[in-house]
Amino acid sequence: MNDFDIYNKKLKEFLSENDYIITEEKNINYGIMYRVKRSRESVIRVYQNKKGKITLDTSPVKDEDLLYILADFSGEEKKDSILLPPPLIGTDEAGKGDYFSSLIVCGVYADKMQYRELEKLGVKDSKKLTDEKMMEMSTEIIRICPDYALVEFTPEKLTELHSKYNINELLGMAHARTIAALNKKTGCKNSLSDKFGPENLIEDALRHYGVSINAVQFPRAEVNAAVAAASIIARCKFIKCVNALSEKYNMSFPLGAGDIVDRSGVEFVKKYGSDELKKVSKYFFKNTDKILSKL
Repeated sequence: MNDFDIYNKKLKEFLSENDYIITEEKNINYGIMYRVKRSRESVIRVYQNKKGKITLDTSPVKDEDLLYILADFSGEEKKDSILLPPPLIGTDEAGKGDYFSSLIVCGVYADKMQYRELEKLGVKDSKKLTDEKMMEMSTEIIRICPDYALVEFTPEKLTELHSKYNINELLGMAHARTIAALNKKTGCKNSLSDKFGPENLIEDALRHYGVSINAVQFPRAEVNAAVAAASIIARCKFIKCVNALSEKYNMSFPLGAGDIVDRSGVEFVKKYGSDELKKVSKYFFKNTDKILSKL
């Protein structure tokens, strides 16, 4: 089988995997024409010139979904730019580096069609979005991907658990819990998580939950739309938790763990006492010593 035949074989497999039916296949000058159909009919052509270069011609295609799918097809084996293709469970966390409020982990399941809808929505640009825009987008994400899971560790729960586990071990448990819940609900066998620590943290927790799954972890995994969607939902849940604290205690709780956070912590303790600080903060952060030393 020559390179042209191999390319066309992979193209036909790729189309079939994406639920397209080839209704006609015809030899043309320097290539092959395919008439394909899913919701609507389209024509694509594959050419090979005299030097052996293979070209996929999608110029006659009017089906936007097909154009989108074919943009990812090269006919070559290579690492996917989205790290792990759908269907998959994407997970990410929010609040890890913030002194005040909860630690949130979210998992989102996306099949191929849902994944494309997430990309069209623009979730991969989440780092550029304001919190207000994320709140709007979160509602749309949940409409597209109703199968999602959230785990929240409240400040008090974090303080209780931190005597036994460090923050990364807690994250490993939380990521694994969302993956396990969505694996049980959807049967999905692949997950992708934004890497926050050693890979065995999620893997060990999954074994504890009795879940066998291909659990992949990468830094900056939010280039994958399912992970980005999980990141947005987790961030929105975290912001809601911060706002709830602000309403309860009638004061603002800045994000992060910098000097402004220490000043707010001092103000809080003066009003409500050091014991109450455990109910609103990650008490084991170094900020606590700084806050208490300034009283």
